[in-house]
Parts: sequence; structure tokens; C-alpha cells
Amino acid sequence: MARNKKEEAYTNTSLVITLSIILNLFKEGTRIRFMLLISEILKERYGVFDFHLTAKEVLWRAKNLNKYVRIGKICSVKTAQSYILNSIALGLHQKRGGRVILTPYSKAILCLRKPYSNSIRLSKSEKAILLSLHLKNDIEGFFPLLLCLNERNSITIKDIGSSIWTDIFQNVQMKRLKGTARMHRLIPRLEWCIDLDLVEKERHRYYITSLGKRFIKNIEKCILSPYEISLKLYFQGSAVKATERLYKKFLSCLSNAYLKLSILIPNAYHVEIIALKLLVLSMLASNGLLLSEKEFEDLLVLTWKRNIQRVRFSSSAKGNREGIAIRGRFYNYLTLSSQKLEWITGTTFSVISNIQDNNRIPLSFQLSYGEFPY
Repeated sequence: MARNKKEEAYTNTSLVITLSIILNLFKEGTRIRFMLLISEILKERYGVFDFHLTAKEVLWRAKNLNKYVRIGKICSVKTAQSYILNSIALGLHQKRGGRVILTPYSKAILCLRKPYSNSIRLSKSEKAILLSLHLKNDIEGFFPLLLCLNERNSITIKDIGSSIWTDIFQNVQMKRLKGTARMHRLIPRLEWCIDLDLVEKERHRYYITSLGKRFIKNIEKCILSPYEISLKLYFQGSAVKATERLYKKFLSCLSNAYLKLSILIPNAYHVEIIALKLLVLSMLASNGLLLSEKEFEDLLVLTWKRNIQRVRFSSSAKGNREGIAIRGRFYNYLTLSSQKLEWITGTTFSVISNIQDNNRIPLSFQLSYGEFPY
């Protein structure tokens, strides 16, 4: 009898733990995780796949993720297509003709995720990249919503969709939306904010988190790029001096990131510089070093100068402006003929840092490091 009570108590405890985990998953949201599922499908097809076939594959694979969400489940091809279109609007993917392709941002996230990981949780590095995309491509819909939540203790979807919609959004297209069209724009954005730890949900009410408040405070004061803002939010740090050891760390991260991106898509003889930048800055941030995008570019140019036979830049024929500008020319891709990048033997860091390019500013080396916020 006593044994049965112990077994019953153990079962009840396990049930409580399981329910608490599921509830946490519900609060976190999984809409962005659904988008990363699209990236995983494209990765298996060498980075490109037919739009309609991708939607069918998403529908089939979403069954596992559907278990962890109350709203936003993918139960039809039409819903799967809407997720793909949202991911394209966000910048995770592109559509060319009838095909969907990976972008440098989705490639970087795929390199950050553990192989065969089924976790719906996002790492801080993944969140930083995703938040930068929101700032870059959805600032008029994303940021006003956060400001509204910051000004009020809590709010419901009904409040936003009916009484204060036109007060929140200044974009003309958003202001014209009515009824369910507003809900289709509003709910995904709130769920994305939950995924990024900026908002939390309790009993149909939405609250801004302490991280969300800090994000608003930071963005109103700084003039950093979207990715720099995001890294600074998720990885806290303080200024340190540059050393030769730091540069060697940069070379290590650069080689590692290049290898990951090269393996991601077989037979790709070069990698996008933007994807390389996202990965290297993320790796350094995980080690307590926060570099700016300008500092990354300066270090990359110096690496090219000191490894001129191993490092090659190339440009896109389609005029893509994401990459690096050197002496009036824009480059989108980088190729390493060897993974062994070397610094000149016996050359001091202070001497190299004084080398100036005719059309570039010398390195500032205002780096940061410190403890993670949580």
C-alpha cells in the first residue's frame, strides 16, 4: 500500500514537471522555429527547392512542432506557404521564380544549430541574428508594437486590434488594415517577440520583459547596425585592449566559420561575406568579445593583405550590396585556398595596426567582453 502511494506520488510529480515544461514551451512560442524548419529542408536540397514542394514538406514535418503550440499550427499547405512567405519577408529566405533559396542569414543560423537538433528553443546567437532581421526588414511593424507594450503594464490582442491600432502603427498600409487582416499581422509579430525573449504571455495578456525594456532603451540611444544592437543585447561586455592573441582568436573563428559554411552547401567554392561576418561575430561574442561590423571588416582586410595567396574576394554578378567595400569596389564572396591563415612571424601587433589602406580608416579595436546577461 505504501509502495503504491510512493509510485502514485512519483507519477504525479513527473506529470507536473512534464506539464510545466509544456507550458513553458507554449509561452516561448515556436513561429520562428517553424521558419528554421524551412531552412533545414532547403539545406537538404543544397540550398534551393521548389516553393510548392517546400510547403508540402513543411506540412509533413510540422507534426512534431505542432504538439507544442496552441495557435499558429501548420495543418494545411496554405498555412505552410504563409510561413514560407513570412520567412522571405523577414529575410531568412529568398524566392527566385518558383524556387525558395537560403540567404546568408539562414545559412549562419544553420551553422549555429547543433546537427539533427529538434529543440524548439533558440540560442542567444540565433536570437541575435533573427532580431537583426526584424530591425532591418520589419522596423515599422515590429518596433512600434514593442513601444506600445512598454508604455502599458499589459495588453491583449483585442485591445491592439480594435481601439489603439491606428495609434501604434504609422505605416500607411498597416493603418488601412481591418478585422482579421490585423490579426494576421499582429499575432505572428507578438509570437516572434516571445521567441526572442522580448515579450511574455500570461492568460491572453502580453507583457514586455526586462530584456525588451533594455532593448528599447538601447535602440533609442545608439547608432549601431541592427546586428551590433542585437549582439549587445544578448551578450553584455566591457572595453578591452587589442592584442596579438585577440587577432589569432579572430583568425581561428574565421577559419572555423568558413569551414562550417563550406560544408553546409556541398560544392560551394566560396561563401558569402555577410554569412561569415554573422558567424565570426557570434563566435567571438560567445567568448566574451564584442566586435563591431567595421572592426570585422578591417580585420578581414588585414587578413587578406597578410595572406594574399590564400584569401580571395569576388563579386556577385547581380549587384548584391551585402559584403565589403575595398578601394571603391564591392565584394560579396570570400574563398580560402587554405584553412591555415597566418600572421607575419615576428611582426608586432602595434606595427600592423598602424598600416593604413588608402581608402580605409585604421582599426579602432574598441572591443568588449564580460558576463552574459543570463
